[in-house]
Amino acid sequence: MSGSYRGSSGRGGSSRGDLPYRGGRGGGQSGGRGGFQGGGGRSGPPDSGRMLQGDPQPSQSSHKFEDQWIAVSKAPSRPKTGEMATRPAYGTKGKPLVVRANYFDLELNPNIKFHSYIAKITPEPKIKRHLLQIWDHLLAIPKIAKAGGASDKAGELVTVGSLGTVPALTVNIPDGDRDPKVYSVQLTLNDVIDHKGILGRLRDLNERGGVTGEAIMVRLLNILMAAYPGKDSGVVTLGKGSNNKFYWTDRRKQSQELPGGLECLRGYYASVRLAAGRILLNLSVNHSAFYRPGPLENLWEAFLKVYGPDRLLFGRYVKTLRVQCTHLKDDDEKKGKVPRVKTIWGLAERDDGKDELLKPEVPDYGADANNVKFYIDKRKITVAQYFMEKYNIAVTAGLPVVNVGNKARPVYLPMDVLIIPEGRVFRGELSTGQRQGIIGFSCRVPAQNYDSIMDHGLDIVGAKGDKSKDHGIKIDPNMLAVPARILSAPTLKYAKGKQAPAEGQWNLVGRIFNKCAKITRWVGVVLSTSAPPPSDALVDFQKFAEGMKRCGMTVEGLMKDILYVKLDARNHRDHLPKIDNMFTKLKGFNVDLAVIVMPLGMDRVFDHIKWRADTTEGIVTLCCNTRKFFVDKGKNNDQYWANNAMKVNLRLGGVNQALDLPPSSLISAGKTMVVGLDVTHPSPTDPETFPSIASIVASTDKTMGQWPGQVKIQERRVENVVDLAELMKARLHRWKKENKNALPENIVIFRDGVSEGQYEMVLTDELVKVKKGCSVLYSGKQPNITILVGGKRHNTRFFPTKQGDMDRKANCKNGLVVDRVITRPHLWDFYLQAQAPLQGSARSAHYVVIWDEIFINPNMVPLVGRNPADAIQELTHNICYMMGRCTRAISYSTPAFLADRFADRARKYVRAYYYEHQMTRGNVRPPAPGDAVTRLAPNLSETMVYI
Repeated sequence: MSGSYRGSSGRGGSSRGDLPYRGGRGGGQSGGRGGFQGGGGRSGPPDSGRMLQGDPQPSQSSHKFEDQWIAVSKAPSRPKTGEMATRPAYGTKGKPLVVRANYFDLELNPNIKFHSYIAKITPEPKIKRHLLQIWDHLLAIPKIAKAGGASDKAGELVTVGSLGTVPALTVNIPDGDRDPKVYSVQLTLNDVIDHKGILGRLRDLNERGGVTGEAIMVRLLNILMAAYPGKDSGVVTLGKGSNNKFYWTDRRKQSQELPGGLECLRGYYASVRLAAGRILLNLSVNHSAFYRPGPLENLWEAFLKVYGPDRLLFGRYVKTLRVQCTHLKDDDEKKGKVPRVKTIWGLAERDDGKDELLKPEVPDYGADANNVKFYIDKRKITVAQYFMEKYNIAVTAGLPVVNVGNKARPVYLPMDVLIIPEGRVFRGELSTGQRQGIIGFSCRVPAQNYDSIMDHGLDIVGAKGDKSKDHGIKIDPNMLAVPARILSAPTLKYAKGKQAPAEGQWNLVGRIFNKCAKITRWVGVVLSTSAPPPSDALVDFQKFAEGMKRCGMTVEGLMKDILYVKLDARNHRDHLPKIDNMFTKLKGFNVDLAVIVMPLGMDRVFDHIKWRADTTEGIVTLCCNTRKFFVDKGKNNDQYWANNAMKVNLRLGGVNQALDLPPSSLISAGKTMVVGLDVTHPSPTDPETFPSIASIVASTDKTMGQWPGQVKIQERRVENVVDLAELMKARLHRWKKENKNALPENIVIFRDGVSEGQYEMVLTDELVKVKKGCSVLYSGKQPNITILVGGKRHNTRFFPTKQGDMDRKANCKNGLVVDRVITRPHLWDFYLQAQAPLQGSARSAHYVVIWDEIFINPNMVPLVGRNPADAIQELTHNICYMMGRCTRAISYSTPAFLADRFADRARKYVRAYYYEHQMTRGNVRPPAPGDAVTRLAPNLSETMVYI
């Protein structure tokens, strides 16, 4: 399975080279396009609908406040230990324009104060259904309802006035045939928030950081914003008050079926944010994968079509899924009660209940109801026999038995009696087909998303008809106008000539790679589950060689005999030995490159190939789509060959393009190393012992064309890069080797995958480790270090307001930068949309400067100029043009993107390790930190095999 988890949000498709190409954050619409054909023919933009209506103007008061805030700031100085970087200025470079941002002003009732109460429930509810019913009961109490009560449905109640003294409340919850479950609820006042005081401090020029109480106020407001949709039985809410997502599941539902028994629902994200002296609601369109409602056995049948009979994977696929039971009628038939709900722990497995006196008997993981046995009244009985005797239900043979208890005390149910209700979100990783289905459904032009927000988004949160006023909130229905700028694209250098990108893209016609790799011996490999390769297959490999030569590469020594590997489509256990045998032959060939042509959908095989090739055998491989390589004969494949040539050149140490910058610039001076960092975590569909993986990449010289790095296994769910000091040392050694024994004077780090709550971790943990790694190599003056956190997992979107400010897809033109109105003055952050997407709506990246010793440094003015904000925005924008595997600017900084790619490749290594042990040994010893599972082969350790 490959991913949505960070995925988020999966993107891309496998036709862009290596299979399966996850795309990943920022990659789906930026990867591998362009080649020899450039951007294609021009056409008029899509219908802009209401998006261009009116003449919106940014708030002059916000602009004035921001300028005054900067004016009274002290001159930037070297940062103090433990303090985040503070905004030194606002950007000025670029063509000015006005865009809309998907934010709405919030007006709070000045006559109320928000009260927070903590609910202590005794006994603690062990069933989630009981907890939800308790809260439904509390919110219906007249006194609480009148006070505009809202809850996160966990432990906090918010009201717009005091409840006074609240006595202990008693709630009775029906519990099947047994007596009602009795709960006692005691509400205790937690906080009283005076929002007028907080707003006053937000508008105070002397406040130089966060305002006391602001985090609590935002949390309470988010809980209140979820109150109106929370009352609608046709709306499913995800989140617990801070980042709410709302989806219609009734007749208003907007959805698309996905393979594997899933569906994609269109919903709306809503979150309260603080800006320059104001409170805003961020409202955007959101798409998520859900289980398709219906019988659980339907999910199993759909799963088989995508993944085959992998019961271990299916157990993780449904783990924590809450299902309704059809054989327990009592609650459903009584007025005011709800269907019985169970949470799936997994499938039946051998060591279930191993400490019980009469333990169950399960012959194999996921055995069916005729083979799973348990004891009842000291009598051993199969699940099938029990359901026939107890409920007169004949269960279907062959379906895995589900455990809705836990490992120690299993409770077995057959799929026949389980129903998936509406609105059950899928939190695992998505297959290639599922990901592509979501892309197809969610890929919409900006005007469509604009109209959805204005029509349905405002409706679902209660803005229409002022429904939110019951909770002390009024939402301005006009989307916010913000000032923006369009930065100019950099010029790119090739070995023959320069290239000026247009609309974020360029082509390779007549261009030679900046530094060309050499291939002296290589081989073509064909994997197939059906017929052998076509008789003229060698011709297609020769055409690929011609494509690489057109880019300047030296390509010789194509072996005349194609290596053919026949895989059995039905016997997956046979795949790994055949791939291992393939590598034995490749090792004997002593080749520089193996081009492996294979069909789509062979994720397990792909993972195993990359794991063996990159870590054990030391063979550079390129995996290509069978259809693209062999079948599309009538098409001009020059673009396809060029796309793959870019990847091969990088993997073999070449440089595709470089930035054409003045010699005196920060990068061209050759004294600045740029680093990308990321940590990726296991998804719910990975094994429970699956580790987290940290990755680092770094430039090796001023061309920024090669980004070798390392990946390290670390403990599961550990957020920081644990071995960062050692990883930095290795990157500095590589720079020193490539730069005449000189170490970089400046280090710019782009940290990926960090949320707002983790900024302090980067500052107090990772920065310390970076400096520790540097101190080992630098004997005197230490390097200047700047750290930016960058990411696309935010929900800010920008919409053009004039025809002339749109690109051909009706997006804002690429190079868009926004750092005013929707940002905080004291936080040095900005939004940058470097990419012109091939389809759909553009997504900007959000950057926050955590630490800066370079751009505010007076000694660096000759290299960066006098406005630190302009310098850091321009550098970040230029770096987005350095993704060597495509001829387009990508959607966020290249080093962060590449660190994510390397981490994803390492996840494939670990996944292959698990799968091999599962297939060959039946058990898995989890890889521990320091294990060689992700360690590249010595001859590939300083290469970009992951690209």
